[in-house]
Amino acid sequence: MFFSALILIGFAGCQDPWEEHDKINADVTGDNLMELISSRPELSAFADYLHETGMDSVITSNRTYTVWAPNNDALSALDNAIVNDPVKLKQFVENHISLTLYSYFDAQPEGRIKTLSGKTITLNYLDGKVDDAGLIKPLDVPAKNGILHIIDKPLIPKMNIWEFIQTTDLCKAHTDYINSLTGEIFNPNVARQTGYDPLTFEPVYDTVTGIVWSNPVLAYIRDLSDEDSLSTVFLVTDDVFQQEFDKFRKYYTVKNDDAKTDSITHWNVAKDYIFRGRYDRNSILDTLISMFNVKVPFNKYAIDSAYSASNGMVYILHDCPVALPDKIQPIILQGEDTTNFVIADISGQTGYMRKNPNASGGYDFILDNHRANPGGIVFHVGNIASTRYKFYIRAIDDFNYSYRFPNTTDTIKERIGSVMPAIIDGEQGFTSPSPFTNDYIAVTDTSYHTTSEMPAGSPLFFSYSDLWIELVGSGNNTTVAVDYIKLVPVFE
Repeated sequence: MFFSALILIGFAGCQDPWEEHDKINADVTGDNLMELISSRPELSAFADYLHETGMDSVITSNRTYTVWAPNNDALSALDNAIVNDPVKLKQFVENHISLTLYSYFDAQPEGRIKTLSGKTITLNYLDGKVDDAGLIKPLDVPAKNGILHIIDKPLIPKMNIWEFIQTTDLCKAHTDYINSLTGEIFNPNVARQTGYDPLTFEPVYDTVTGIVWSNPVLAYIRDLSDEDSLSTVFLVTDDVFQQEFDKFRKYYTVKNDDAKTDSITHWNVAKDYIFRGRYDRNSILDTLISMFNVKVPFNKYAIDSAYSASNGMVYILHDCPVALPDKIQPIILQGEDTTNFVIADISGQTGYMRKNPNASGGYDFILDNHRANPGGIVFHVGNIASTRYKFYIRAIDDFNYSYRFPNTTDTIKERIGSVMPAIIDGEQGFTSPSPFTNDYIAVTDTSYHTTSEMPAGSPLFFSYSDLWIELVGSGNNTTVAVDYIKLVPVFE
């Protein structure tokens, strides 16, 4: 209450704003909002627009509304493109009406609210504003079905970010690529699942029920058309978009398929220019983190223009070079990750997930007495760049080789190789691993306080691809231990 009083004193300049509030409430008539607006000569233009769009019947109903009505001076220069287009004019009028009460005296200092247009406006009663329009006294004009505010500027409906991308002539290479993706795409969230793929173990869906008309940016990155979610988007000029494409293309090469290479490269360039939340230029220090955890530099002096959308900000930039190590990052596979496929034996001994505060993620994993030859743990890495990767294993042997049959003479030995999903003897499985090193790696450290990452090979991947790997033991029924496996890209 004390904070609200300070707000009112700062804006209204009244000796006692609550006296004014009480006076206004005492003067409430039986007029509805439309009657109240029609009775005020300074609102005659807005009253005409209400009649023309049929919104007059809406605000005469028994439902409760708040109306921010621009005075005649505010509407004197309204764009003819709005005035002469019935659809745009109706949306314009709706953008001044909200289906609830927003009293100046009771509202929070600032907040986004949705109007009947579907767009949002921002109340900033701390400064006596709604969007860029200032409130004109009296600050609340109550009607029997709501509250009227008079404002000094019209509330022009803003495009949301997606509408801006679809219609702008700026950054053609960038926006043309994004818009070219619109079409029939598969959305698993609305599809009926029919089973699992025996090779990839991924769900299989009825594609008929899962096909929708959309854009992968909206479906898989962020819904930039959502009026209720705030986002920030960088659009880069044509030369910058081409520069980033040329820089990264070699790392997204699909062997013998130039078209797919170009498509994947464009996607990986574009996807990291979208951010969660609205950022004003002065609130960004020098970097934003993309939806895919990529650091994207921001230089406010590289801004050619900016658009304040109904659901966020769009910046047009002539410089925005993403660093290669930030785009293509190391990958860490935790041993305790439950998505791993662990080879089990006939007695069901699939391994031990151990809690250890010194292990990465607080756990490690031990595959012990599995009775397989050689026995191992399969990891789905996912898509990797077409470059060399250095592999590392972090593991310890603090249990004398085996839980069930410990001894002090044998040493755990293991290595990594690539595998492929396959049907083996009629069952789901994997091909034999193609090892990244000739020799097995001995696990000799006994404590995570002293252990270090062990080099486990540095294979060169000639094609951007979906990678599966297996960590295997050195022989029949040998123990496999792992805290994590790390893949570090090498940029040659």
